[in-house]
Amino acid sequence: MKVIARNDPCPCGSGIKYKKCCLHTGFDRNKKLRVALILTAVVAVIAIALAMLVDRTTAGVVAGIGALGIGAYLVLSNAPPPKAGSGDPGAINFGR
Repeated sequence: MKVIARNDPCPCGSGIKYKKCCLHTGFDRNKKLRVALILTAVVAVIAIALAMLVDRTTAGVVAGIGALGIGAYLVLSNAPPPKAGSGDPGAINFGR
């Protein structure tokens, strides 16, 4: 695993430096994948339990909805791009 330097671009995808974005939040690049794997395991257990207790159709519907939810989590949980012109307020050029 590569060590992230303070002045490297933030690995969360925001486009700003790591020191101004996720340095003090404890960013973990693998957290998103771990959460997705845990959600997948939970959906699989629920689907298996429903298949044994109710029927396979209900289990398939639950598994499909769970898969869509996990996919949506992976796609939509990316950091939004920074707004244009939203830099460091201390770096404003006052005509100097």
